[in-house]
Amino acid sequence: MINKISVVVISGILTIFSLECVAYRPPRQAPPPRRVVARGAIPGHGYIWVKGHWAWRHGSYQWINGHWTKKRRGQRWVSGHWVKRGAGWKWISGHWR
Repeated sequence: MINKISVVVISGILTIFSLECVAYRPPRQAPPPRRVVARGAIPGHGYIWVKGHWAWRHGSYQWINGHWTKKRRGQRWVSGHWVKRGAGWKWISGHWR
């Protein structure tokens, strides 16, 4: 009985480690052109628009819609963008500065 439990536990641990070892492969092709979409009504004073962008997920680009977010006092929003790195492309996330 203990041997069966040990085998199950060890198998589970090996499965978890093997999933962690799957390498992320950045896209080799440039992202598609940015979509032009309606922003919708601003929810109130003190909001800024965070532009939509292409995300690399499961081997293809998927569009992520933009959204309104509350401004942060004393900071400005730097939009996310794609940059060419070697043979692939890397997403630099938007952030407050």
